[in-house]
Amino acid sequence: MVIAFVNHKGGVGKTTTVAHTGYALAMSGKRVLVIDCDAQANLSAHFGIRSAESLYSIFKNPSAALPIVNIPVHSLHTKTSGTGNVGTLDILPSHRSLENAESEFTSLDGREYLLAEIIERTHLHDHYDAILLDCPPSLGLMTTNALTAARYAIIVMQTEFFALDGIAALYDKVNALKKRINKRLYIAGVLATMHDKRKALHKQILIAIQTEFHDTIFESVIRNSVAFAESSAVGKTIFQYQPGSPAVRDYEAFAKELLQKGIVGEKA
Repeated sequence: MVIAFVNHKGGVGKTTTVAHTGYALAMSGKRVLVIDCDAQANLSAHFGIRSAESLYSIFKNPSAALPIVNIPVHSLHTKTSGTGNVGTLDILPSHRSLENAESEFTSLDGREYLLAEIIERTHLHDHYDAILLDCPPSLGLMTTNALTAARYAIIVMQTEFFALDGIAALYDKVNALKKRINKRLYIAGVLATMHDKRKALHKQILIAIQTEFHDTIFESVIRNSVAFAESSAVGKTIFQYQPGSPAVRDYEAFAKELLQKGIVGEKA
């Protein structure tokens, strides 16, 4: 199942969510591939990967082997991973050269299908239970490619002031693309992130988000934690860096919710 994590704003926890959701799903026994679709390559850096062999390399040479890197995963023996049947977590990294894609492929027929064609050609659906796409903070070519390849879109939204700003435009983008290109695309829901329950404003914003998206918001809420930035700085997930953190339980709960709702586990 291909899932695109989107928001046209930066700093909302998209990359953190893809990294940790992927890790949590792998701990539960799933075979997971995360694809870094952002030229900033923050997801790749999150796992300590800095390589010129990247998604852009495949766009330039579609017949080349995918430069997929394996990320070691270890069970924490919690409710989500209690069986000990640890799966796999792989990453298809990005590189700053991906910045060239917007201008380089702008006149290319079928430019929206570059990523979808790679996934189909290499039969990635047969090798993974979940393919998670980390989209850039824009509604440009790479986000369009991710939404064209995806079955589900998950909107990542922080519980901060102006959180709801521009979300209507994002919904319009997804729905327009669904109508024009990918009729199988479905908005799976909104995930609230970077939440500090001690702050009254955060509580108010969370209530506003829950009211606005009551039928599509995930029950899981990801709390804010300094451990996210600390773990990213050393090229690790919070599962590896601070396994006892309450934020670990948040992403385990979110992964479990994806499994319970059948968003992960279905055929593509």
